[in-house]
Amino acid sequence: ISLHVRHYQGHWYKNQNLLTTVGEKPAPIAPSNAQQIRTQITQTPDLERLYRLYPGNNGLDWITPVERPSKYHHAVSQSRQNDANNGFGRYVCSPEEAQKQEDRIALRFREWWSHSACPDQVWMESFPDLMRQASITPEEGKPLVVLDIGCNKGYTSADFMDLLTPHDGFNPRTLHQAIQAVAKERNTKYERDCGVCGDCTRPVNTDHKKTENVQVHCFEPSPATYEMLTNVKSRLARPNARGEWIIHNKGLHNHSGILAWHTACKDAVGNELCKIVPEGTPGSIKVPVITVDEFASKELTQQPLIHMLKVDAEGLDPAVLKGAEKILKAKKAVMVMFEFNPGLRDKKPPYGMWGTEKGFTKLLDVTSWLDTLSYDCYLDSRVDGPKGVNAPPLYRITGECIRTDPRIMGWSNVICASRAFPSVAQALLDLSPMVGQDGTWGAAAA
Repeated sequence: ISLHVRHYQGHWYKNQNLLTTVGEKPAPIAPSNAQQIRTQITQTPDLERLYRLYPGNNGLDWITPVERPSKYHHAVSQSRQNDANNGFGRYVCSPEEAQKQEDRIALRFREWWSHSACPDQVWMESFPDLMRQASITPEEGKPLVVLDIGCNKGYTSADFMDLLTPHDGFNPRTLHQAIQAVAKERNTKYERDCGVCGDCTRPVNTDHKKTENVQVHCFEPSPATYEMLTNVKSRLARPNARGEWIIHNKGLHNHSGILAWHTACKDAVGNELCKIVPEGTPGSIKVPVITVDEFASKELTQQPLIHMLKVDAEGLDPAVLKGAEKILKAKKAVMVMFEFNPGLRDKKPPYGMWGTEKGFTKLLDVTSWLDTLSYDCYLDSRVDGPKGVNAPPLYRITGECIRTDPRIMGWSNVICASRAFPSVAQALLDLSPMVGQDGTWGAAAA
């Protein structure tokens, strides 16, 4: 028997029928099997962490031993193209497989339009152990490095701090408390202070035994939001913290310099209108911008890798990624996360680079470019939803698995892994079963 379990907001799921929600507690595990299961958990880093993080009734009433389904292992024969430079095969979908995948994804967006806007981020469960492999971070004392570009109110920073160094007490809940305290002190209220996805309500990591050195760089161009973040940081500071939160009042772009930004950047905290505007726009302010490549060459000289490059740039994500081309070509970013937001074209006035019309950037333009740099990309998602829906954590894009840009309302999140780091690329691939002949995920491929 092998164990394969995962969690969502403190509840356990079993992977018997592909991420089927455990609606009721399974029968208590027999005492004769309990020790065997405990032993398996402690021998598997991800399961051990989850067992301590969300124990339920000593962990056992909420864990069901199941066979790991073969559908989680993609065939390596005809479907894999060898990548001699990276040692990890590039999974390629057949035209029939891709069509089934696209049809089912389109249906998923109709079932729940925001399933990829506020994803479960299942991949984060294995992030700490993957990044601490000797092949990725050989020096034990070296910090894991996260670039949080488009930091806004800081919830992505808080997620990674809580995941990697929970002992510091910097998590979405304490961040929310600090934001509220700053607002109260200033006799104001910040819009969506809990985060657009209710980020402050997520469970807190209670596993304080494993604590990493971590360095999170928070980039926020808005002077108003930057000032709020620096005040929040002072409230969250703890002596002997293992995590370092470095806040930069800068924007990121495909070139460095000084650019004009919307007047909303000056006074409104977390305002989505805080974006680059044409030079000479009335009321605009000047904010410095820099490329990821230049920042890394100046500020990260002691860090051989960026473990996570996260971009949420209010529609300018393609430009920010282009400004990271040297880093990406050199395979110095293990994972990349960015927001795809074509809905910004529907705003008044419209803004951002995403769109399907001529002159705008399509999602597949960016993922195809990243593919040439040896990155596999996926739409991130939620696995729960309407009753009877059997949905995976990720939808594979790379390898012609999605061949036309998905039509979505609002925005989606994309997560990518470099094939230069096979264990990381495999971890994402394992979370993205293909659609089978019956139109459901995980069935035998046609």
